[in-house]
Amino acid sequence: MEWKADDNGSLVSLVPSEDGKELLIKTLASGIVHVTATATDTRREKPIVLSASVTIVIIDEEQPDPGALKLDPAGNITVEGLKENYEYTGYPVIPDIRVYYGNRRLVMKNEYTITCSNNKRTGTATLVIKGKGNFTGKSQAISYRIDAAQTGALSIKKAVITGLDRLRRPLRSRR
Repeated sequence: MEWKADDNGSLVSLVPSEDGKELLIKTLASGIVHVTATATDTRREKPIVLSASVTIVIIDEEQPDPGALKLDPAGNITVEGLKENYEYTGYPVIPDIRVYYGNRRLVMKNEYTITCSNNKRTGTATLVIKGKGNFTGKSQAISYRIDAAQTGALSIKKAVITGLDRLRRPLRSRR
């Protein structure tokens, strides 16, 4: 079996097994590469050539912040993006977090879920991260604060009012 990639060696390195039936693809950079396997069956009078291709999209793995919150004693599960304080918006405050297992970013709804409580008003809110699939049984509650929105005085130095010419006079009632 013969293996080929259309990237001229810039995105992947192809390492076939000794018998050529399996292939290890080592990624070198991000991008899209098409890999084709071609085999010739010579057991017949007229050889048959079989070919199959696959498109591979290579994405750089995101690296978690070394200062991220660690959810397990070994530090394998980390959370990024959680702040200590959020500003009250009038809507439920749901932190935009990212959860990692080692260097791999976990997929929300597939590998974990989040629920928030007490996040509709100012005060202390709670975010619960609960593992799913391979992470079932792992969960962590994390507290965060919702502070009152900062308000400032509004001053208007100049106002321009237009459209006054289109106003009608109110009708006077006759007595």
